[in-house]
This record gives sequence, structure tokens and C-alpha cells, in this order.
Amino acid sequence: TGMGAVALTYYPPLWQSANTPQRRAWQAARAYVENPLIRMAETPVSSRGGAVAWHLEDADDEPVEDDSPPEYVALREFIEKPQALLPLQERQPGMTTRRGLWAQTLRHMGLCGSSFWYLDQTTALGDIPAAILYLAPWRLFEVLRPSGTLLGWTLDKPKEEGGIPLELEQVLPFYLNPPDMGYFATGLVETAGMKAALDPIINRHIGNVIGSGGRLTGLVSPKPNAGQVVTDDQWKTFVNDYRQIAQDPNAAQRLQIVQGAVDYVRMAATLDELDIVDISEMTMDGILGVWGVPRSQAGIATPAGLNSGETKSFDEAILWQGAIHNRLAPFWETVQYGLL
Repeated sequence: TGMGAVALTYYPPLWQSANTPQRRAWQAARAYVENPLIRMAETPVSSRGGAVAWHLEDADDEPVEDDSPPEYVALREFIEKPQALLPLQERQPGMTTRRGLWAQTLRHMGLCGSSFWYLDQTTALGDIPAAILYLAPWRLFEVLRPSGTLLGWTLDKPKEEGGIPLELEQVLPFYLNPPDMGYFATGLVETAGMKAALDPIINRHIGNVIGSGGRLTGLVSPKPNAGQVVTDDQWKTFVNDYRQIAQDPNAAQRLQIVQGAVDYVRMAATLDELDIVDISEMTMDGILGVWGVPRSQAGIATPAGLNSGETKSFDEAILWQGAIHNRLAPFWETVQYGLL
């Protein structure tokens, strides 16, 4: 009993506030939800990559069709419907189709650098697992041998905190790039961290300025008149009145009446002086550059002249041959050599 038991029961675990791979992966996934520029850059890559056309070939390099041997047809159906054999209540929302599972896997490969599949009941259908379950990278913790090599994984908590053990052969990791160290890779959000953090600050500043009626912080003081002395009571009244006006949510609508003239010294830069528009454009271009996504493919209107009719088709080729290919190549290798 006591505060210790309360903390262990209700408080979040310490790893959620530590600078761990799991924490960084969670923050990267949140950036996709909270940062519109990250979402604009990532969506065309993972959504189009997840819906890419595909086919399965047999040992003779012939495409698997409906009249192919049953084991090949079963494998093709398993990839297309990875959770069809699970009860309805055990299926993951949005992951019951190949497109949904692939898109989520590719998304976290880009955002977090790593994503994982759990191969459920690997001997259920001979060599074909019963289902593929998606595992978010912030849910997995590596279990190492004394020599430092990978022994297995645990789910939701480290091994010493009672995490659910997972066999090494049942977890299939996908990496955008090979990890520099350990078993978690670095994602694009971490690379574009400063750019990604700048956009919310810009939006917050614009919202605060507009919310205050365009008012900017500054120094307000009564002008000294010859032979007139401001008493302490008058000064306190002056300060309280102006603070109430400035802190009122409808400050721009309040009429200010003062007995004498006042001085105002602006202490903040205006939106024009901060070059907000130019900074926003630079931030957007920086994030899209990290992802390798042209503006037109992110849904952003771009200036075009009379002779620029092929520009968008070139941009689409850049997207497919660059960002999407860089994501699909390690994905294909992992499925080909790690699963098939």
C-alpha cells in the first residue's frame, strides 16, 4: 500500500519518458498525427506503396494463378488476406487486407525507421503461418544474450518488467535503413526533427497573435508631465488596469481610457518582420526534401506555365523512382527472404 503501489499501478512506465528507441518511435508516430507537413510528406509514399500491384511466382518464375498448385494459391491468399483465419474479435482494425498491413508497415518504416510483423502460429498450415499481426515499433523490446546478440523480443515491457516473450523466428523486422547500432533503425522524423518542430511553433505564434486581436507584447508607461508625480496608488491602478485589458480574451474589443498620454515600446517582431511566409515555405521544402516527395505529389499547388504540362508526370516519376522505391526495396527483400 501507499504511494509506491499507486505509482506502480497507475503511473506510466519509466521507459515512456526516457530517450529510448521505443520513446523515439512513439514520438515519430505522433508527429504524423500532429504535424500536417509530416503527414503531407508521408501519406503519398506509404499509401501508394501499400497499394502497389504485386504477384507471386512459383519456382519456375511463373505467376501463381487460380489453377496453380494448392500450396501456392494458399500462400497467395495468405498474403492478400493476412488475418482471414483469425476470429473477428482478434483481427486488427484496418490490417485485415494486404493493402492495410503493407501501408502501415511502410509508414512506420519511414516515420520510425523500423516496423515489425508477428507471424502467428507458424506451423498452423504447414510452412504457412495462420496470420500476420502488425506490431508497432514502440511495443517491442529486444532481449539480448550475454554476448550481445539477439535472443528474442518482449511485447509492451522489457523482460525484467514482465514483458510478453516472443520467439525470435516469429518476429519479422522491417528496416528503412540498417540500424547504426542495436536493433532499431532511425526514421525520417528524427532526421527532420528541427524542421518538424518549427512548423508547430510558427502555427502557435500566428494563432496567439490572431487570438489576441493582433496585439504584440511591449512596454507601456505613463508619460511624465512637468511638475506631476505619479503616486504609488496611481501606479498600481495603472498596472492593474492594463494587465486586465491585456489578459482579457477579448482585449481587442475593449475600449481603453486613460487619464493622460502613455508611451508604448513594442518588444516583439511582427509577422512581416519574422518573414513567417518564407520560413513556412523553407520548412515545407525541407521536410518534403527529406522524404523525397515533390510538392505536386503532396497535394500542394505549384506555379505552372503554358509549357509545363509534363511537370506533374515527371514529379510522379520522381516520387515512385525515389521515395516509394527506397521504401519498397527493403520491404520486398524482407518479405522475399524473411518470410517466403
